[in-house]
Amino acid sequence: MDNKKPNLYWPIYQNLENELLNITNYIKFEDKQLTVYSDMLLNLLFRISIEIESISKDLYLSNGGKNFEKENEMFFDTTCLDFLENKWELSKKVVRIVNSNMLFSEKFSKLTPLKKANKRGSSGSKWKKAYQAIKHNRAKNYELGNLENCINALAALFILNIYYKDNEYYMNNSELNKFDTSQGSKIFAIDISIGKNFDGNLKKDSASTYFINYSDDFIKNFKESHIKTNLALVELLLKEKAIKENIESGKITLSDLVKPEKAIELVGIDKFKKYYSKAKSKSDFNVILSNEKFHAYLNKEVIAD
Repeated sequence: MDNKKPNLYWPIYQNLENELLNITNYIKFEDKQLTVYSDMLLNLLFRISIEIESISKDLYLSNGGKNFEKENEMFFDTTCLDFLENKWELSKKVVRIVNSNMLFSEKFSKLTPLKKANKRGSSGSKWKKAYQAIKHNRAKNYELGNLENCINALAALFILNIYYKDNEYYMNNSELNKFDTSQGSKIFAIDISIGKNFDGNLKKDSASTYFINYSDDFIKNFKESHIKTNLALVELLLKEKAIKENIESGKITLSDLVKPEKAIELVGIDKFKKYYSKAKSKSDFNVILSNEKFHAYLNKEVIAD
């Protein structure tokens, strides 16, 4: 996303979120209240859904979607959200309700709000079906303007806004645990995970909105550090009489000494921890870790099972 382009969506999202938060002053947000409906909630659901229509079309076009001569042929769900689903697996992205005034159970506080949002009819997501039903017959479907549909629609809009902003972050190890999973929301938080493991392979975690990667240099340095740690550990363990005797008798090999369970069996847990700590201090691992700049970026990967 072009960061120089003014973001017309986030300020509106924040206003909608604040309106929902204001309702917590009048309704207790808990599971048994999910079916509560009102003019205010119906109006809020409608406006949230209109924002979803707009931002999904913008994301579709700015990420390579086909431009239609007639705008009414480009549907926000079956065209735009379906296109984005195939690129980013938005249906699997998890949003968690973390606001302290919202006392929902675990069952409802963990949402996948874009699941089936690209489908039509009875196959579509609950909040989207409610929006379409209200749009076509408000009087008949008034009760669908309820708390549950509002929250799910807002969570869907939250994810789309994060993908629209498309921010990247670089942080050191001390900042890693401070990554802002709220991404500016007062209600929601996203899931994050490590994108690449120490082998450099991308791990499958479709639920995470953000991946945090180790750099290629760090992975290379970590592998070298790991080898140094093992060599130093073997050198220290070989000073133990029980280890020497088992090596000489052929009961174990040098490679067995880097297997914690075998070394612990021979020298005990306390000695092993002491030796491992000494070995690790010789490998410069902590220096390598403190110098690393982690890269946090949006999960746009579709990884085959």
